[in-house]
Formats: sequence, C-alpha cells, structure tokens
Amino acid sequence: MICAVHIRVSTDKEEEKISLENQQRLFYNIIVEKGWDLFRFYIDVESGTEDKKRETLRKLIEDAKKHKFDVILSRAIATNKEWEAFIRNKGDC
Repeated sequence: MICAVHIRVSTDKEEEKISLENQQRLFYNIIVEKGWDLFRFYIDVESGTEDKKRETLRKLIEDAKKHKFDVILSRAIATNKEWEAFIRNKGDC
C-alpha cells in the first residue's frame, strides 16, 4: 500500500515546531510497521488557515485525485471549513 502523510503545524506555537519532527517519526514508524511504502510527506508549517496559504494541502488533494497513493495518514489535516470544501468536491476524486 502506498501512503501519503500530511503534517500540519502552526508557526505561532513553539511546541508545534517541535511536534513536526515527532509527527514525522511517528508516522514513519507506523508505515514501517504496516509494511507500507511512503509516497511523500506533505508538510504545512504556516500561521493561519487561509486556503491560499495551504499550497501543500492543495497539492495533497491534487495528488489524491490522480490516485498517486492509497491512504493518507494525518493528525489534523484541515479545519472544519477546509474539510467542508473538500467534501463538496469529492466527486472529482
């Protein structure tokens, strides 16, 4: 199985910056345990949640529509507003 990983951290919070490394390690260990292949880490390190600032999330969605991977691992991929927009457009996947 091919896996994509989305990691989202806020630059406003110091503990989130540290969390980036921890999340990468955690997700990599899960992938190894399951015997999956890693397609890519999609990492959003930004302040705020405006869609125009979320290029990495948009790339993840674009790659999902192209069926480049089978599963996405994420702790918190998007805000409710962003998920609502994604769900509205899910017919394109």
